[in-house]
Amino acid sequence: MVIGNYRFDFVNNIEIISTWEELTDRVTITVPRKLRVIANGQFSNTFTSPSAPAQGDPIWKRNDPVTIAAGYDFNHATLFTGFLTKITPKLPLEFQAEDRMFKLKQTLISKPVAKIISSTGNITLTRILELTIPQSLRTELAFTVRNEDVQFGKFTLTGAITVAELLNYFKTR
Repeated sequence: MVIGNYRFDFVNNIEIISTWEELTDRVTITVPRKLRVIANGQFSNTFTSPSAPAQGDPIWKRNDPVTIAAGYDFNHATLFTGFLTKITPKLPLEFQAEDRMFKLKQTLISKPVAKIISSTGNITLTRILELTIPQSLRTELAFTVRNEDVQFGKFTLTGAITVAELLNYFKTR
């Protein structure tokens, strides 16, 4: 498991929630009470980092990448990839993360783009995503669209809305 720049070879508990009913996959990770920060990977049974954090800098931050893999005999499958959303600062330490949808929850649709989408009839999902998600974020998230030719009739976007809220709106209609 990797959170930010730190690799763990142990955890107490991992709970991954992935369902078709929700747009976001979530994970809760609980690590043991006794942790030792070892820089440069000198000891086993600890978590490792390429370098120790500077004095006063947080070890983990919201938005840090999270990857969870598990398996036997160095044959690991990736079970979850996402971003850190919450750290519970009590013992045992608990991390919460969400998949790539977390980034879309933070991406507001600009008023000019909302106006274009609202005024266009029969717009495709692919075109909506092209208009609402910046190219750099589309590249970072590397997602694919199934049913890319699905068309939406005319609808109105009012107020500040995120890309995730728009997708959830489509899902519930």
